[in-house]
Amino acid sequence: MAEEEEVQVIEELAQLSSVASDMAGVFVFLPGRNETKAQTPVGLMRNVARKIEPRLSGGKIGLFALQAGSSDYEQVASQIPLPCVLAIVRGQGIGVTAGNITEHSLLRAYATASEPSGCGCGGGRCCG
Repeated sequence: MAEEEEVQVIEELAQLSSVASDMAGVFVFLPGRNETKAQTPVGLMRNVARKIEPRLSGGKIGLFALQAGSSDYEQVASQIPLPCVLAIVRGQGIGVTAGNITEHSLLRAYATASEPSGCGCGGGRCCG
C-alpha cells in the first residue's frame, strides 16, 4: 500500500464493486454523526492493512469511508453503534469493529470477515 494513499469517500457500499474491484478486501469507516473526516482512524487502518497484505499473495486492502447521511450510512448506523469500521473480504464476509477502534479490533474484524460465513452486522442488506 502506498504511503500517501488516503481514505476514499464513497456514498454507497455498492460503489465498492467498481472502486475496489482489484482489491482482496477493504476497510470502510463510518464516522459518528458529529465527527469529521479528520477523525478517521486512517493510521490504524493503514497499519493493519500493511500487516495483512503480505499474506494475500499480492492482494491489497483498500481504505474507504462511507459518506455520513447517505442511505447506506443510515441503514448501517441503525444496526451498529458509530463510529465503526466494516472489514469486507471479497467473496467471504463482513466483520465489524465499533466504538473504541484499535489495531487489535481491526485485525479481529478482518479475521471474522475472512471466514466464509463471516458477517458481523447481524443480518440485513449490509451482509448482502
